[in-house]
Amino acid sequence: MSGAATASAMRKTLAMLLICTTAFFSAAEENAGRGRIKWWPRLTPAVMPTGISQLAILEFPPDAAAGDAPAKLELTLPDGVRYLGSPTAWINPNRPNVHALPFPERTAKAEAAEQTGNILRMSFASGNFGKEPQTFLPMLFEVNAAPGNYAVKAKIESGGVLRVEELALKIMPPLDPEPCVKPLIVWDYPGVDEPYLPIIINSFTAAGFNRFYEAREELPNRKSATDFQQRFKTAHGIAFSMDGVAQYYKDRPLPAGMIAVLTEKPDCGWMVDHPDESRLLIGEFLAFMTAGKPFQYAIMDCERGAFKMNGEKIVGDLTEYNRRRFAEYAGLEQTPTAAEIAEKYREPWIAYCCRLTAEYAAMFESAVRAALPNCKYEIYSGYQFANGSTRQNYAMNWGEMTEVGMDAAGAGYFGSRKDVRNTAEAIAPTPLIPAEMYMENFNTPGIPSPRLNVDNFAFRLIQVYLWSGCGGMQIWHGGVLTGGGLVAINRFKNFVNATAGITDGAEFIPADDLLTTTPRPAAENIYCFRKDGKTNAIVLNPTDTAAVMRITPATPGGKRLTLKMAPFSYRIEEIQ
Repeated sequence: MSGAATASAMRKTLAMLLICTTAFFSAAEENAGRGRIKWWPRLTPAVMPTGISQLAILEFPPDAAAGDAPAKLELTLPDGVRYLGSPTAWINPNRPNVHALPFPERTAKAEAAEQTGNILRMSFASGNFGKEPQTFLPMLFEVNAAPGNYAVKAKIESGGVLRVEELALKIMPPLDPEPCVKPLIVWDYPGVDEPYLPIIINSFTAAGFNRFYEAREELPNRKSATDFQQRFKTAHGIAFSMDGVAQYYKDRPLPAGMIAVLTEKPDCGWMVDHPDESRLLIGEFLAFMTAGKPFQYAIMDCERGAFKMNGEKIVGDLTEYNRRRFAEYAGLEQTPTAAEIAEKYREPWIAYCCRLTAEYAAMFESAVRAALPNCKYEIYSGYQFANGSTRQNYAMNWGEMTEVGMDAAGAGYFGSRKDVRNTAEAIAPTPLIPAEMYMENFNTPGIPSPRLNVDNFAFRLIQVYLWSGCGGMQIWHGGVLTGGGLVAINRFKNFVNATAGITDGAEFIPADDLLTTTPRPAAENIYCFRKDGKTNAIVLNPTDTAAVMRITPATPGGKRLTLKMAPFSYRIEEIQ
């Protein structure tokens, strides 16, 4: 071997050793979804729309940097991407386990950050990394880069070890700014500190969101998205659980004058039986929830259930008062214990709890309208699953909710076409605004989910919207939505706006009643609407492969259509 060849071989060997010592991981480990620095929510490539400032989150495995040593991070960003800062959020003392951003105890906080050109350098004190199961780094970027595919180089140095990785990033075209013509709701946790709120709210409204449902109470001395509603022309709702009033008074004194009529803390059964007294309780509770801020919607989350833990644990109001009430409902001579109910009266208890949900929601309707004048009243729960699990797990029978006075209903998540249709039909003519989950929270260490890819998620929303009756959409929840989620929401919004003129006020007709479709299974992706003497078909291809559909109207002389559908596309065709 020549000297040059020997030197070359040595360089290759040293290069391989360097790769090992800088903690690169094998392809097998990468495919398992572990051990790499990733953009949240672990999609490859990550997505950022251009022309807007937005939240981006880096996720570091426990061994990315030594937890007991200072660390330096260097990111080589695309030209046109500028770091604005790292957003922070406060903890609500009443609900410390939910958070508007990644949990503070697993978030790295830079001591200093400086960007020169497209190089961002950040320094961290010891203790910022090495957290289980990951360390998060939330950042806000102003993105004005040209659309295209990029590699963001990440260098992190800590404890004498340098780690270098390349993170795939796709810059997408700008979001379409046209407002959504239907309710497009983001569930939100108040908590983001005020300096960062306008940036995050603006990214949501630019994607298409026009309503914010706040999933915990407001605090008088803290600002939330609700305080920016005039600036962004948004509507806002306050959400609370069915047990909210009872939980509020668990550690607080009852209002003056209530002690004489209520010897123990109120439960839902007692409140139904005492609506006048309950109005006072509810008024104080809603004043606490809203902190005097203006809200246009009040949403009761009815998910308390009759049995939880796969039906093993009895839940609900198990006070002596409510067990007596159940005994009267079930025609029992004596008041049973909770254990006796679980053992002997399982089905009657489920039916009773569903009935109590409806009674309580109806009682609450008049109280909420008195406490929050001009406020719409909505109910949220799980879908009307055909196997009956909604009744057991949520104490909800949507068929009993038609007389409670709700203006709209919400339900989710991951429902099938049948589940969504069952729910919409059970509450008709009250509109159903379904809910879909992007990511549940930041406690999800699993592998990337294909359903979160921009096209997959956008077309899932489109399908659920069509199944539910085209009333709008809810997304859980805002804190986890980064660039890819914003792009998917924007695509869904564009579909809603493009088709609203066809669906609003129209009669939905099953495609099988009007058409013969080849291939036969493609008929489930055709939605027909009759309006003003015309019948239009919205045809979807919700897959990542091209498709050809041949559609023949059932009426003699109808025009046969051959549609060549690109992946993840839709067409609007008039049926003649």
